Amino acid sequence: MKFYGVRGSFPSPGSSTSFYGGNTSCVAIYDAESKNTEAVLLDAGTGGFSASKELFDRGVRKLHVLLSHLHLDHIQGLPFMNMLDSLECEVIVYASKEYAPLEDVLAPVMSPPYFPVAPKQRSATLNYLEVSKAFELRGMGLEVVPFPITHSDPALGYRINAENASLVYLTDHQCGSDFHCVSDDLIQWGKGVDLLVHDAQYTSSEFISKSNWGHSTYEFAVDVAEKMQVKELIFFHHDPERSDVELSEIVQGWKAADRNFRISAAREGLVVDMIRPSFAKALNSTSAITQG
Repeated sequence: MKFYGVRGSFPSPGSSTSFYGGNTSCVAIYDAESKNTEAVLLDAGTGGFSASKELFDRGVRKLHVLLSHLHLDHIQGLPFMNMLDSLECEVIVYASKEYAPLEDVLAPVMSPPYFPVAPKQRSATLNYLEVSKAFELRGMGLEVVPFPITHSDPALGYRINAENASLVYLTDHQCGSDFHCVSDDLIQWGKGVDLLVHDAQYTSSEFISKSNWGHSTYEFAVDVAEKMQVKELIFFHHDPERSDVELSEIVQGWKAADRNFRISAAREGLVVDMIRPSFAKALNSTSAITQG
C-alpha cells in the first residue's frame, strides 16, 4: 500500500508541507512482487495523477477506484489520470449507492467547462458501480466491505481483506463531541484489523469550532483504534494548514504513550508492506514501513 495524497479539504503544496506532502487523499493497493495487472485506489484526490502514472508504469491496466465520497478533494485527480487515455486500460469507479446514477453525478466535473475532454472521449474503458454490500476483486484476491460512515454528505468507509492481512480506510469521518464514544457498529466493521487509516484532521481544541465539518480528532482516531484492537493506526487526511513541524510534534506526542498498537502519520511516498512477510509479523520489525 502506498500513499500518494494525505491532506484533506484542499491541496497545500509548499515548503512547510513538503515532508508529509500537500496532495489530497489517494492511497494505492497493489502487488509489488508479481505482474498482477490490477490495482486499487482508495480515493482519487490530487494524488491520483501520480498514482495512475506510477501504477501504469508498473504494468497495471485495470484500476478499481474506491471513492469514500464525492467531495472535490477526493475526486480532483480522476480526470487527470493517464490510464484514461490508454486503450489497454479499464478504470472502474465505485461509490455509495446514494450517488446513483454515479456516471451522471461524476461526468459533469470531468467534462467541459471544468475539464477540456469529456469521459466518453477518453480511450480507456470507464465503468461506474454503486455499492452497498461486500464484493470481491477476484483478480487481486481481495474482499471489499463498504460501510456507511457519518460525514456532511453520504460517505463510505472500506474494510479490505486479503489472505494474510486486513485494513480499514476511514477518512472524512465525523466524530461526536464525546471523543470516547465509538459506536458498536463501527467497532464491528473494523474489529481486529491489522491496519487502520483514520481521519485525524483536528486537535481537540480545534474541533470545538469545527464540530460539524465532518472530520475527526487525533484523540477519536486513537479511541477507534483501541476499541477495534488494531495492530497499527495511521493518521490521515491532515489539515491542509498544518505544517510538517506541527504535525510531527502532534504525532510524537501520541506515539509516546504505551499502547498495544503502533501510531504514525501518513506521508506521500510511504509504503506499507502488508503481506510479505505477513503484516502482523512485519509490525515487529523496522522494515514494516519504508519509503519507496
